[in-house]
Amino acid sequence: KASPQILLEVNTSGEEAKMGFPPDVVLLESVLGRALELELPVQGFLTVGPLCRDLSGQRKAFEDLRVLRDSLETRLSVSLPELSMGMSDDFALAVKEGATTVRLGRRLFGYRKTCQVNL
Repeated sequence: KASPQILLEVNTSGEEAKMGFPPDVVLLESVLGRALELELPVQGFLTVGPLCRDLSGQRKAFEDLRVLRDSLETRLSVSLPELSMGMSDDFALAVKEGATTVRLGRRLFGYRKTCQVNL
């Protein structure tokens, strides 16, 4: 029986519209410690880059997650191999910063059709 693989979402952009833990190493060390106690299969982290065209801001969001992951691996002596970061517009930067998974829905399938609600 396959068990689910868990990624913890981290809000590296600081945007209020985005979900996830703040990029706080002490907080995430505590969360990961609890996950280990519960034998939850946390494999790494995911983030959604900032909604901007500023390449340096996008790269920093991905770099921050990689650095955070590396720090937590060292502090907790665990392996967290997965970094899910990057979408259709910024995946190349994410890959350069160590992404192991990217989400390319719009690049592959185009924009979603919006639904109209008649009131």
